Amino acid sequence: MPCGLPRGGMARRPDVALAKSGSWLWRVSHKFARSSQKVYDSSVLLGFIPACLFVIVAQTAPAADTYAAGLACYEQLDFHCSIELLSAAAREKSGGDPARLLDIYRKLADSHLALGRREEAIADFMHLLRLEPVYRIEGSGTSPKILDAFGEARDRLKREKPVRLEKPAPAPPEPWMEVGLSANAEFLVGKDADLLKTGAAVDVEANFVLTGPWLAGGGLRYTFHDLAENNSTLHLAGGWAAFGAALEVGPVRTQLLAGVGLARFGIPNQEGKTGLMLPLRLTANIPVSGGLNLGLQVAPVWLVTMESDPKSSFTLTLGGRISMIF
Repeated sequence: MPCGLPRGGMARRPDVALAKSGSWLWRVSHKFARSSQKVYDSSVLLGFIPACLFVIVAQTAPAADTYAAGLACYEQLDFHCSIELLSAAAREKSGGDPARLLDIYRKLADSHLALGRREEAIADFMHLLRLEPVYRIEGSGTSPKILDAFGEARDRLKREKPVRLEKPAPAPPEPWMEVGLSANAEFLVGKDADLLKTGAAVDVEANFVLTGPWLAGGGLRYTFHDLAENNSTLHLAGGWAAFGAALEVGPVRTQLLAGVGLARFGIPNQEGKTGLMLPLRLTANIPVSGGLNLGLQVAPVWLVTMESDPKSSFTLTLGGRISMIF
């Protein structure tokens, strides 16, 4: 409320309602102002200052206790008033006092029941029971309507499913390495098929994930073929490094890698040769359990001898494969 100098004296400013309550400050200042209407403005100001100070003090006084006012309405059986004031006190959390908050919800429930508002009373009792799950109401001397609403509130809380914040399952780690073992049949193509019989090949390999679908790895190979004309056996041992990509189609993981390496081959106790080995490896794997996979392998290999008059041979390897992904 603004406080300023009146025009025409204090008698024309009766608008300070709070000051009219009988305060001695108002009476003194009002009497002083009426007796000094013809005095200089400075005298009027001195008489008006006490009234301004009183108004300022009155405006900064604390508000009435909503909880206490609600209790007063409840005791006077004015349930509309008690619901309004106690609801406001509940929204204010009643100063952080748990016992007072329990009393508020209990009296709100009683007030709602007195007005025939059963659902609102049940909601009040549910608030109360969430604060104090072991709260009890004595049956003797208590209205059956109160006991019925309280029991219904307890039953509804029991039927409520607790809200559980499910933690998202951690994402499985990205595979970074695969170790595989394959057992194959190796077929020769061209004129070598007339010299050597179909043989066996065993491959051990390891492939590493680079980024995205790209792979890099390497492996070791051992093969042997019986000669068609006698009982001798041609053996080969070598290794390679490879680069390629992987593609997943449903549960099937396919890989295609092109490699380059060296191999030593020949008949034991006779002259051996060294060759450049160029394998192309295509595999298809299906997960079985965990990181364990089973699959098939197709691997054409081109072998070129490293000599002054190089010769080459071409083989095709088909077989089964078992691998472990880490």
